[in-house]
Amino acid sequence: MLLGLLGREQQFAKPSGGPSADPNWGPTLPPLTGGKLYADPQGRFSVDVPQDWTQQADSSGSTTFLRQATFVASMNVRTLPPGITLEDLQTRYAGTIAQTQGATLLRLDKLFVAGERAYRFVYTNNDDNGQLFLVEYTILVSGGKEHSLAFSTDPSDSAHLSVTFDRVLGSYVIGPAGR
Repeated sequence: MLLGLLGREQQFAKPSGGPSADPNWGPTLPPLTGGKLYADPQGRFSVDVPQDWTQQADSSGSTTFLRQATFVASMNVRTLPPGITLEDLQTRYAGTIAQTQGATLLRLDKLFVAGERAYRFVYTNNDDNGQLFLVEYTILVSGGKEHSLAFSTDPSDSAHLSVTFDRVLGSYVIGPAGR
């Protein structure tokens, strides 16, 4: 009887925050091992990336990495207007994908990135040349800022690159590198 009451109490307890407090949200991904640390020069984030990823200049303020010509990884941080929530962004991006001609949402995942709730959109789309590509686009909100991480690749490469993308997400840290 006591165990039943304890279980019931835990079932209806409100989460106090953090990944372990909300098991129904989604997983915390394991970090990349054996990679190289990239620290954003503005101190907005740091992340481990595979050794063969090369950083490219990006005029939009994003941090972009390339590996051969098979995929692109892009990370960006932007200040949000007051009151904008993760759910607001999820609704906006889901609507954008739905309205984009040729885009097909394959799944929407809930997970934890850098200790924060995050949404990951996995969808396909066509580039300007009609070539199909797969995108994993992850968003999270922390301190009034949107952190977005996008991975784009040929769908035939996605099966083996998906694990790498997960590990990069798992190594993402908000704020300056302090590891």
